[in-house]
Amino acid sequence: MGQEVKWFQLWKPGYGRIIPAEWVWGVVDDINWLYIYTNLSHQRIDQLEDCIEYYFGIFNEYLRLIKEDTSVIRSKTEKIESKLQITNEYLRLITVGKGIKTLTKTVTTSPSPLYVDELTCRRIVVKVPSDALYLIYVGDSESQDFVLQKGEQIELFVKDPRQVYVKSTGEQKIWLLFELAQ
Repeated sequence: MGQEVKWFQLWKPGYGRIIPAEWVWGVVDDINWLYIYTNLSHQRIDQLEDCIEYYFGIFNEYLRLIKEDTSVIRSKTEKIESKLQITNEYLRLITVGKGIKTLTKTVTTSPSPLYVDELTCRRIVVKVPSDALYLIYVGDSESQDFVLQKGEQIELFVKDPRQVYVKSTGEQKIWLLFELAQ
């Protein structure tokens, strides 16, 4: 305690005491200790900041790798789903059907779907009777350009009969056969 310690231009007075020397010495010593602890705290804070930055960098790298892995997995999943769709469609066409549904439909001059309710098919056969008086036109909702004359038939590999439209040059009955999918 005999040495003179300064902190921000404070010193321990040696003479001319207005305030008791013990009090001044205590204040300066406490300020010195505060300064030491403050410096240590700043060093610790700097170390903690460096540590946080380091771990944050590692965390960001992991996030980047996870995003890359996720996009690769998504791409592979989409390819597999596409192959499964193709396989399911192929199986729908080669497997034994669930059953057969037949009906007679009256076709008019305005286009209408083959079947209005939901029905999943493997294939559809449209047949025009041999005594038909009018032509039958087959197509989609936009245009029906495929012509069937009396006694002709067409086999369609369509999953949903609501997508196939027919019209006629006059009111005409046709026969429909739906091979139902499983």
